Amino acid sequence: EREAMLTAIGVWALFQGLHVAHVTLTYKHARRERPKWAGGDAAGEMRWLAWRLGEERRALTEAYRKLTGGRMWKEFVHDVGWSAARSLEVTHGAHGWHPHLHLLVVTNEPLHGFICAALASRWVECFEVTTREKDRAARVDRSRCGVPHVALRARPLTTEKDVIAASKYLTKEEKSE
Repeated sequence: EREAMLTAIGVWALFQGLHVAHVTLTYKHARRERPKWAGGDAAGEMRWLAWRLGEERRALTEAYRKLTGGRMWKEFVHDVGWSAARSLEVTHGAHGWHPHLHLLVVTNEPLHGFICAALASRWVECFEVTTREKDRAARVDRSRCGVPHVALRARPLTTEKDVIAASKYLTKEEKSE
């Protein structure tokens, strides 16, 4: 079971003197107007929602791929000792679909201060590049919706109880299927 595995890894890391954190990679977005190609009826709304979910998820996945790829990331992993397990969570609210990533992260250094700021800055950059590429390809105009607020949150897990709670959170979607 994945929850037990994540808990075991996190607790082991704490006992080894490593740092464990629950990291969330997310962005806020505004409701977009439905494009003309979707149609004005209920079926058009469903097409639009399905398309949006796929595009939002692909943008998130591609931004994560950009974040964790390349020479700069390899150097970061070497310096900080990053190892992570991730899960995708999708919620739906007033502004539509909202996919975001949760990670259980083990590092040699705590994720705060300069390290967290640098990582957050890189996440923003990767997400913005990805959404510009996706919007251009799909001919979507975000100019009237504002720029999405992109965020990286790292919550240190310092006790076994913290690790257990984070492991449950990362695997909650798997249990609901």
